[in-house]
Amino acid sequence: MSAGEERLGDAWLLAARGHLGEARSLLTAAADLARTTGHVTGEALLLTGVARLGGARDVADRLAGLAHECDGALARARARLAAALAEDEPGPLGQAADACQAVGADLLAAEAATAAAAAWRRAHASRRAAAVTHRAGAAPARCEGARTPLLATARAAEPLTAREHEIALLASAGNASKDIAGILALSVRTVDNHLQRAYAKLGVTTRRELARTLRAVPAGESPHPPRRRT
Repeated sequence: MSAGEERLGDAWLLAARGHLGEARSLLTAAADLARTTGHVTGEALLLTGVARLGGARDVADRLAGLAHECDGALARARARLAAALAEDEPGPLGQAADACQAVGADLLAAEAATAAAAAWRRAHASRRAAAVTHRAGAAPARCEGARTPLLATARAAEPLTAREHEIALLASAGNASKDIAGILALSVRTVDNHLQRAYAKLGVTTRRELARTLRAVPAGESPHPPRRRT
């Protein structure tokens, strides 16, 4: 295991509970460690996680540089994915999906295709959105039914904003509006307004339905796995 990669589990469990900002910070710190120790492939893996959790604009340039330092097509596919997520346009996202699929990165391909479908819906190109959505739905079946924040809103009637997405994930994990407001430094009213818009887009009316739709980690589970005693 390369330096920093031992934090992947902690970061993705935080993400599953809706704490996307904390997960990005953890992955960024881990990537910095990998960079100082010269583990460039590990750094690329960790920064790709940052991009997938909403921080693509922060890491796209570095991943582009790493694509020239790492051998093989996977690093280039990761860099293309980050750049496309940062640009958030359907054409580049579709090309990123193709690049990820070509190297067997099924989950990354599904995420890119899902984001492309959302971008097509924003452009009112429903036929193209439907085609890409169908394509995006096939890849997770080859990943043992994996679910990620990018895939969680694939069935939304229209794409959630970044803030709606984050609040929906936090709410679906069992956090009360007051707690979400404290986590994100927002008012409770603002949280509830975002949550209601997310409900409308996802076609749900309760937090239980929201949790079922997003498949969040149950609230009783700790985001920090217990450490093994030695």
